[in-house]
Amino acid sequence: MGTIPKKVHPLIDGAFPHHTCLIGTVLDNGFAQITPRGSTQVYDGDHISIWERGRGSTTALMNAALDAAQGRFHGVLSETTGQVTTALTATEQSVTRTLTETESRLETLLSGADDRFNTVFSGAEDRLGNVLGTTTGRLDEVLGGAENRLGTVLGGAENRLDTVLGGAESRLGTVLGGAENELGA
Repeated sequence: MGTIPKKVHPLIDGAFPHHTCLIGTVLDNGFAQITPRGSTQVYDGDHISIWERGRGSTTALMNAALDAAQGRFHGVLSETTGQVTTALTATEQSVTRTLTETESRLETLLSGADDRFNTVFSGAEDRLGNVLGTTTGRLDEVLGGAENRLGTVLGGAENRLDTVLGGAESRLGTVLGGAENELGA
């Protein structure tokens, strides 16, 4: 009888969902049936356990080893004797280990997702602050430049208006002076 090396235990127990173990059985006609099993776990140093949920030929082979009154497979198939040791505790242990590993994986995934969210949110907040700061700086520059240009334009317009008004006043004075002279003469 072969033993399962301790180094291999975590590889088999942690195979699903990244990898799946292949389990082989021999059919009545002598052909091998290889089936992927995500629920495969090391039961002890000499046995593996699987959670058989289907009604296929693997189940039929396991049920054939059981007494007909015992129903579905709940236990460990011995490699040496071909006997099935029925024990609800074996199934409970397998399910408990599967649930514990699933909870642990979910916690790891959720923790990683939370960390990524915080990193992204913090980065977005920083970028938004930078964009707002840059935009405010640019608006100040544009408004300051516009204010300077407006002052220059208004100053130039005021000077032109003064020149035009001064010229108009001078012409008006000349015209009025000429009209007075003509009237007085």
